[in-house]
Amino acid sequence: MLCQNRVTFTQAKGGPSVSHLSFADDVVIFASGKGDALETIMKTLEIYEGQSGQCVNKSKSGFYVHEGVGGETISRIERVTKYKHKVFPFTYLGCPIYRGRKRVSLFASLVEKIAAKCRGWHSRLLSQGGKSVLIKSVLQGMPMHIFSALDPPKAVIKQIEMIFANFFWGNADGKLKHHWSSWESMSKATENGGVGLTSIREMVAAAATKLWWHFRTEDSLWRKYLEAKYCSRSHPVAKTWQYKDSHIWRRMVGAREKIEKEIQWKVGKGDVNFWWDDWSGLGAIAKAMNIPEKSRAKDTLKSFYRYGRWCLPDLGPEVSRAAEKISLNEYAPDTPLWKPESNGVFSFASAKKYERQIGGIRVPSRHWSRKIWAKHIPWKMAFLAWRVFKRKVPLDDILTRFGYNIVSACCCCQRPKSCTLQHVFCTGEAARAVWSFFANSLGMSLQVRSLQHICYQWWKRRRGNRLEKFMVDRLPVIIIWELWVNFTGCKYGGERSSEARTVHRITKGVAECIARRWPAWDAFPFDWHAILKRTKRFGVKRVVERDSWCKPPRGWIKVNHATSESKKTCSFFVRNATGQFCLAGVYTGDLAMNLRELRKMMAQDIWAWCRRKRLSNVMFEGEEGHGMELNLRPDEGEVKHLTCRKCVNCIASCLANRCEGENVLFLSPGGLPHGFQRLLELEGLPHFTFLPGQDLT
Repeated sequence: MLCQNRVTFTQAKGGPSVSHLSFADDVVIFASGKGDALETIMKTLEIYEGQSGQCVNKSKSGFYVHEGVGGETISRIERVTKYKHKVFPFTYLGCPIYRGRKRVSLFASLVEKIAAKCRGWHSRLLSQGGKSVLIKSVLQGMPMHIFSALDPPKAVIKQIEMIFANFFWGNADGKLKHHWSSWESMSKATENGGVGLTSIREMVAAAATKLWWHFRTEDSLWRKYLEAKYCSRSHPVAKTWQYKDSHIWRRMVGAREKIEKEIQWKVGKGDVNFWWDDWSGLGAIAKAMNIPEKSRAKDTLKSFYRYGRWCLPDLGPEVSRAAEKISLNEYAPDTPLWKPESNGVFSFASAKKYERQIGGIRVPSRHWSRKIWAKHIPWKMAFLAWRVFKRKVPLDDILTRFGYNIVSACCCCQRPKSCTLQHVFCTGEAARAVWSFFANSLGMSLQVRSLQHICYQWWKRRRGNRLEKFMVDRLPVIIIWELWVNFTGCKYGGERSSEARTVHRITKGVAECIARRWPAWDAFPFDWHAILKRTKRFGVKRVVERDSWCKPPRGWIKVNHATSESKKTCSFFVRNATGQFCLAGVYTGDLAMNLRELRKMMAQDIWAWCRRKRLSNVMFEGEEGHGMELNLRPDEGEVKHLTCRKCVNCIASCLANRCEGENVLFLSPGGLPHGFQRLLELEGLPHFTFLPGQDLT
């Protein structure tokens, strides 16, 4: 009704005319205050109220105008509409609507909402692993609704990440605990040396990537509006931004520079822009060839295809070769492909992965950060190992860097030495005894130099089977954890250092890891030597099954039957006791006949042929779930139904797919489709099926 009454405001030429936006029971109307536009709007709303029975809540409604509008105009609008005058900014669908510069105060409610969520969780007994799960699954998703539409100031991102960090490290007696690592270091992928938390900056950048992808690939009202406003004369890839442009457009153009090269078009109709869309895999032609004067060019790829051949400008052999590989199809749309993903499908997760890849430094494959986060290791153990390798634990040699004067003495040794990181985890009496016990039991000779040296020696060791590999890869992390438990128990719990107790706990940790990986196995005992004994006799018994087509007994015929992949066509293949061809056929039903009726009709025709040939013993063989219905009296004959694998039934299956949609009978092998006589010659050769093995432990 608003569109019919031409209630609108000044908009870009050539674009869609937007009069209103609505979501659920909220409606935003865009209009000019000039002339009788306001009276038309009020009349339209009255008609809607009368016809629908719904009334506008005037106490919750209001109008917004430019800050430069005079008081007389505002009074006139209030008099006509009976609505209150409200000022920017305001919140709509959780997103702040503002004019002018972005301010931190616009996001104050969001920051307070996240902080309140964390305060509600502080009173609960949450481990750091539990907190990391809540941060990744709940807290980091809360601001993304707003950040998908608005690019927040850096100060807001810093405030939110500070809230996350304070929640993760916790507090004691009302005071925040020391943050042993920066949030920037922790919010990296585990393969890049981080903890696996996601950076808010990466998520904001991924949201900008998503905006540009939707703008370039989807046909929506939002895209048409932006194109008309900013790209009426230039292609979006060639358009430059200006300071007067909106924040959304400037954000999208900023993401364009790194994202556009990852968008490639799979050509169908050929409606892609020849100069600015990457249809060749070489990037935008105008950009690659440095032809800036083509910024306004709207030539499509199909416009260069004339009279059955390509008529391209002289742009070099690479462009010509790329065009020759393309065949236009007027019935297929041009499809965008996201190059970072092998399947070409874009998603927000793939955008975050891409931002993480271009923003981080990938560590070598043998780096310790790729080993400590192995599956089935408790998060607390992996996180402690990460802190140890990063030197982020409260030991004397690390605390001295903060200016503390400490008289260092290890409480785990009979002859106390300096309580350093290498001493507690590597060279101390307890650490050396534990490492030596497990190394000797595995037949390893360790050269104790440093903790990293020991772990790398451990991970490089050749393994006998996958169970041993599983244990050896996880042992260093479990040993580091139990050495820390032993140290803290001696220092703060009044316990005495015990090598036997530490070995038992490590053995228990290994057995629990194995139980998490293979839950169907019998539980491993908490005895290291018993675990090693089972590891040595660990193996897999490979199961090999042999299948082949078998001839029927004397006096019988065998009918192999199958259904096509489309479930619309059935076929059969008849052979006698010597394996010779007797009859074959293909049946295709009409739209009113289902598959069951088609099989029943085919079975009846086969039996009628058998009666004419005076054959009374028939074996029907087909894949499981594809039985034939044939009801006979005892005096008519004997029928057997057998099941087989698809590879054994390949003759009938190939016939159904080759002759799909046909109704035909083959009375001799010479009339079969091309290649089937060769298949008949190979019939009877065995098919070997390798099934998943069974573990012997």
